[in-house]
Amino acid sequence: NMVVNNIQDAVRYIESVVATAMNPMGEKMKEIMQNEVNEQIYADHEPSVYERTGQMGEIAQIQSIESNSVVVEFKDNGDWTSAITEEHFFPLIGWEGGSVWKHRNEYSVVYYPPTEIIPESQIKIENEMPQELKRYLIFQGLNVI
Repeated sequence: NMVVNNIQDAVRYIESVVATAMNPMGEKMKEIMQNEVNEQIYADHEPSVYERTGQMGEIAQIQSIESNSVVVEFKDNGDWTSAITEEHFFPLIGWEGGSVWKHRNEYSVVYYPPTEIIPESQIKIENEMPQELKRYLIFQGLNVI
């Protein structure tokens, strides 16, 4: 048990424990987001018009960590190109918008249905992260309810 002599010491200690939680919380958020990519794209679609590079498997990235917050985002860090314009293209935008080609012939293009990677990630993070943080804090000796 930790003995504190005043409120300021108690607050500083709690803030220091919370600060140590931000990196593991960011990693967990990244895992949740990447699992959505894996489930909604990799496990559910086999490419026929484009070549799979595996780069979508690494788009969830920790953007920043502060002492009491962490930002995780889907980062456009691949070397993808649009089949139409041949310019840089972030596939997550195409997947979420339902504009990734499934089949193409000289007469028409059939698209994959839109994914819901971003909203599903947000819902899972909102539902899972409070308990994840609580478990971490308890493990660190802060008996939170």
